[in-house]
Order: sequence, then C-alpha cells, then structure tokens
Amino acid sequence: MMSQQYRKIEPTLLSIPQELWGMIIIFSIKNIQELSSFSMLSKELRMKVFRKQYFLSLLHQNFYALFSNWLLYFTSSREKVVVRSIISKFLSFLSNYNYCFSGGFALATILGVQDISFINHQQGTPIENDSHADYKWCGSDMDIYISAIPMRYNRDAFCDQVYAWWQEVKNLFSPSTLDVGSRRQLRKYGQCSLKLTKTFFIIDVVNFHLTSGRKERVFQFIILDARHHITPTLFCRTKFDFTFLTNWIRYLDEGTCCQAHVEYLNAVITKSGPYTPFFIKEWEGQWRHWQIARNTDDKMLQKYHRKQRNTMIPRIQERLRKYAARGFIITGNIPKSRFYFEKSPFR
Repeated sequence: MMSQQYRKIEPTLLSIPQELWGMIIIFSIKNIQELSSFSMLSKELRMKVFRKQYFLSLLHQNFYALFSNWLLYFTSSREKVVVRSIISKFLSFLSNYNYCFSGGFALATILGVQDISFINHQQGTPIENDSHADYKWCGSDMDIYISAIPMRYNRDAFCDQVYAWWQEVKNLFSPSTLDVGSRRQLRKYGQCSLKLTKTFFIIDVVNFHLTSGRKERVFQFIILDARHHITPTLFCRTKFDFTFLTNWIRYLDEGTCCQAHVEYLNAVITKSGPYTPFFIKEWEGQWRHWQIARNTDDKMLQKYHRKQRNTMIPRIQERLRKYAARGFIITGNIPKSRFYFEKSPFR
C-alpha cells in the first residue's frame, strides 16, 4: 500500500527544487531515523534529501531545542529567546577551546529527543512532575570534551573562565532558587573507561552544577591529554563503549556553524549495535591484568583488584540497562556479569 501511494506522489516529490528541500526537512522531519526512512523511498529521492547539509541543519535545530529545554526551568524568564542567548554565550565561551559535545546528550540530539527529564540529585531518580519530559532519557549532565596540554592546563584558571561565562548570564537565571557550584569530580569509571583510558587520555573532569530545589543540571567538562594526539572528536569517535555513542557535535563561529559526525550511522538509525572494538580490547586487557594480580602474593593488591571488579562489572551492567530502557539493543558479545579467570569476559 505504501509503495503504491509513493508511486503516485513520486513525480511531485522529485520535481521539488533542490533549494527547498532544506526548509521542508527542517519543518517536517525530527531526527536522523526519519530522514533515513524518507530518503529510502527511492534512490533518486535519497540523492536529494540524505545530504550532510540537511543533516547538520536538522541537528542545529534539535540541539538548540534540547539545550533550551535542558536549561528552561532555571531561567527567571521562560521565553525561549532568553535561553537561546545563554546558549549562544556558552558556545562563544567554548569556541576558545578544541571541544565537542558527545555522550547521551549528543545522541539524544541526533535522535530528536525533545526534553530530558530531571534527576533528583539526592536520590538519583527522575522527578515525576517534569512536564513534556521523556523519562527514557532521564539524566542531568551534558558531556563536553576539551583537549589540553597538561603543562598549560590549569584547573583554577579553567574554572575562572567558566565563571566568567556564568557572571555574564547569571542575571538571566532565577536568583532565588539557583545554587551554582563547580568542583572536581573525576569519576572512577566515566563512560566505563578502564585504566588505560584514565591513565593516558583523561587529565581531569570538572563539573559545573546548576541546582534548583530537587532539580539539577551538570556541565561536565572532560579534559583530554593533547600530548597523545587525541582530539575531542577522535576520542568520541573511538573511545566510547557502545557504537551508537561514537558521535560528536560542535559549533564554529560562536554558535552559528554546526558540525557533527556519526561514526556508526546504522547503529544510531536502528538503535542497535555491538560494543566498540576499542572497548572490547581494553576490557579484555583489564581482565588479563586482574588475572595476573590474582596470582601474586600481594594481598593488598589482590584486595584492590577485587574491589575494582566488584564495582566495575555492575557498572557495565548498569550501562546496558540504561540504554536498553531507551530502546537500544546491544548486539554481539557482551561482558559477563560474573568474573571467571579462565575465560574472556566477552565469550
């Protein structure tokens, strides 16, 4: 039936001038899945609509919409133009660095999620009276990756620059309910990152908190070591755990020019995919490290690695449940929930 209907309107669609397709896509298509499905109706139509320029226009619209909703409850005025001003100033601040957005926030932008629900920062649970929020996408943090040379990176100076942005926009927030703070919080596992990633790639993690009552939003700045030739975009393309997370978004010209990359396009469109080759290799390396530690006579070392296992393995399972709840399917071999010295965790 669908093919018959399409055959009737195909000549009309193909006759639309190319310069109008951008406007049509922005007003009628919400995410990369819809863009892909529409373009698959025919080869000729795919050549017209499945273009990088339209994808970036779509992301630009989604990014500002999601970011605006992410901040909306903290502003003293709910007018979108006010929030967009805050975002523009934030992107202007970030333009001083080699940076990109990635992780769950970038994935939500690509998939056209309209609003991410708030998290009760005391209990770690979604706040139920969030209007319009998508509870599958409950969360509070936005991951921003920045590369720096350790000798030139100064945490206090970086925080001062974040606060400079804050001083410029804080009057646009509600002063009676907002409590702002910045503190070092280097997560032990980050995006399930193991010892190699933490040792060689991540210098620091700085969290900038916005809290209002039970609601919290966190700008999480992950500072990467530029000495290892790891740029933020390369890190996000190669060092995540799931293939559908290896994406990045950034802006040039102080928020006017959107750039983006999806490393595993099919994994994002189908919401399914295996672990990345990097993650499997690093996890198996960690597994072998635990095997070596187990056979030593150093009881303290054995205790340390036992504690690592007891924390990290449940963390892996937690990540699986988190993205399964968002409708993703992890294909291929996955880590075992229990530790066996004689077996690979992915077998």
